[in-house]
Amino acid sequence: MSKSYSVDLRERAVAAVEAGRLQAEVGQLFRVSLATLKRWLAQRRAGQSLAPKRGRPGPRPTFGHAEAAAGLTGPTASRSGRPLG
Repeated sequence: MSKSYSVDLRERAVAAVEAGRLQAEVGQLFRVSLATLKRWLAQRRAGQSLAPKRGRPGPRPTFGHAEAAAGLTGPTASRSGRPLG
């Protein structure tokens, strides 16, 4: 996962647009996409913080704790039903 942009960079980019620079120019200057810059501007207009959101959780596990623990112990018998080992 990529790292979030710093609050300082976000503030400076938004301030540059508010000072009259073109959004495309500011995007190139700060190396952020136009969509990202527009999102920051919308957040500022709505009175929201420009701080990055908290980390989002990854995908949920496909099975529960008991199944995962059982899978860690490994197989106890071969396909024919005979014990391994």
